[in-house]
Amino acid sequence: MQRARRQRAVSVGLLALLACGDERVTRLPPQIVVEQEQVDFGMVRVGKPSELPVKVLSKSRSSLAILAVRLEDLPGAPGGADSFSVAAQPDSVEGGSEATVLVRFTPAARGEFKALLLIESDDPDPEDSRKQVTLLGRGGKPKVRVLPECTNPCASFGVIPDPPSIDFGLRGPLRLDPRGQLVDEPVWPTVTVLSEGELPLELVRLAFDGDDAFRVKRPPEAGLVVEAGPGESFELVFDPRQRQDSYRADLLVVTDDIDRPEVRVRLTGRRPPNLAPTACAAIVEARQPDGSVDYPRDEQGAYSFGAPVAVRPGEGGLVMLSAFSDHFAPGLHPDEVVRGDLSACSTDPEDGRLLLSYEWSVVEKPEGSAAQLLGGPTPEPSFRPDRAGHYALELRVTDTEGASATAQVAFEALPQRDLVVELSWAGQPGIDLDLHLVKPGPCGNKPDCLFDRRGDVNGFSWTRAEGDFDWGEPGEGYDDPRLEFDDQGDEGLVESVSLNRPENDPACAARSCTYDVFVHYFKDWRAESPSAPECPGRPCHQADACGCGATSAGPGAVCVSGRCVQPARPEVKVFVRQLPDAPEAALVVPLPPDELTVGGPCFVWHAARIAWPSREALLADPAAAVEVQEVGAQGARSYLYYGSLAPRSFSCAPNTPQGTPESEVTYVSGIVPVYE
Repeated sequence: MQRARRQRAVSVGLLALLACGDERVTRLPPQIVVEQEQVDFGMVRVGKPSELPVKVLSKSRSSLAILAVRLEDLPGAPGGADSFSVAAQPDSVEGGSEATVLVRFTPAARGEFKALLLIESDDPDPEDSRKQVTLLGRGGKPKVRVLPECTNPCASFGVIPDPPSIDFGLRGPLRLDPRGQLVDEPVWPTVTVLSEGELPLELVRLAFDGDDAFRVKRPPEAGLVVEAGPGESFELVFDPRQRQDSYRADLLVVTDDIDRPEVRVRLTGRRPPNLAPTACAAIVEARQPDGSVDYPRDEQGAYSFGAPVAVRPGEGGLVMLSAFSDHFAPGLHPDEVVRGDLSACSTDPEDGRLLLSYEWSVVEKPEGSAAQLLGGPTPEPSFRPDRAGHYALELRVTDTEGASATAQVAFEALPQRDLVVELSWAGQPGIDLDLHLVKPGPCGNKPDCLFDRRGDVNGFSWTRAEGDFDWGEPGEGYDDPRLEFDDQGDEGLVESVSLNRPENDPACAARSCTYDVFVHYFKDWRAESPSAPECPGRPCHQADACGCGATSAGPGAVCVSGRCVQPARPEVKVFVRQLPDAPEAALVVPLPPDELTVGGPCFVWHAARIAWPSREALLADPAAAVEVQEVGAQGARSYLYYGSLAPRSFSCAPNTPQGTPESEVTYVSGIVPVYE
């Protein structure tokens, strides 16, 4: 063969010389070169085509004609050529260049495939005119296996590998704490997707078919490729939100496994019935108006949740409430709900306290009270009782499923002083009434002692630095009067004065003495009242005299400094020696509707007279009776006009000419006009 090639080379050379000698160009014969003797496609997915090139070169300057390209079985491998095909082929190859025969391998099944690629050309050399290339390829498939697992510390789940299934058992809905974090999340069971075929597995998707209570904790990205080896694992979560007893669904594992494109994992679970929380409510601290603090204590004097505690109404008083029966446990402070004994009341059997909501409400309070809870929907709010009487508060504890429980705390707000007088004018904001408690003196049924700072406790005098309220024994604060509430018509519309040991006044040493109760209409803030014809410079108690009879102020309106308004409707309560088992007022003096009304600023109502036993009488009999009388019931004049309206205002300046500077206002006896 080498000799034949040499002869061919000599012949070619001679032809070239002859051509040069004759100055003619002689055409060189085409020459084919196929360098690849074998093409291996490797592993190819069954049914999926794969293409590889076979390069054909023309070594001479002449164009090479491709006469035929075909496939044949290899000896000993029948049918192999059926899995190969020629995707593209050239008709010729230009001299000195190359072209490509594109071979396609599409395995019809798993296994090895062989064939011959035959390329015939016009190369004149018989040995080269027919080139052959061996084709090799293997058909393979991805194969899926789905394995449910529950490895330590995963617990309380039933897992069956084949057919794959997971029973989540009895489990309630997942809970979030106030920070949005899951509470007590278990270690979930997993589903592992394994690739057990000749090729990597493509995970198309994970989906669910059935009840909406199951999910993948961290879903995979689309088209995830699973290589051979440990596979890809996914946690499955069971979160039963619907109100049904049992749940069932299939997890669909969809892959590119031709033989098994979808694998189902049976999922089941049950939801236990929701248990209602427990609720407790009690006072855990009582801050008193005088600055002292009382705590609930048992008979041995130890702090005790739910034990009795004294509560006194007053502007500085505050009741601290708690929903936690272990409030006094070490480490448990207001709103620190993660501490203490979470199994104690109030709590939820499933979730403790983190997910509970707390709603407090006032279900009972004294008539006219405007007291409200402070602190919002918290387990430990506060409450300020604004007047003496009975209060009842209710707590509703609700869990995330809507189940709730209630508890109540009731108490008597008692001033716990010997004498308490309370004034209220509920529903009439904008009116400033002052309560006056006048100590024994030569006043009789006249208001001569009003505004005397030595013997009259009232809101105005209380704020003046020169006021002197050292009643009873000199220097002994325990028997001095105290202004508990002072309202200017913009808060709870209640005023309260209290006194201990009224018998300590020198006038009460050897005989019964008298304390008088007055209500003074000090100011009217109601600027929105409709105008009316001019009236005298004092309030008018006869509506028709000022044209107020048919105004928008309503029936019974009176004229106050040229304005038609509704008169004040105060109520006075007198409490004597209150006790928890006898908290009622000794006297309630409502404003009689048929009497002359407290029409406007400067009116004074002499509401009550209190005859207190002498000190000698009380030493002989500590339970000596106290006489509390309504003045109007005795036929005495109950309503007086005292003072004059200050210029350009609706404020009263008692016994002072209009225009007198405030610094020069004096409070002395004046003329009481008589209205017929």
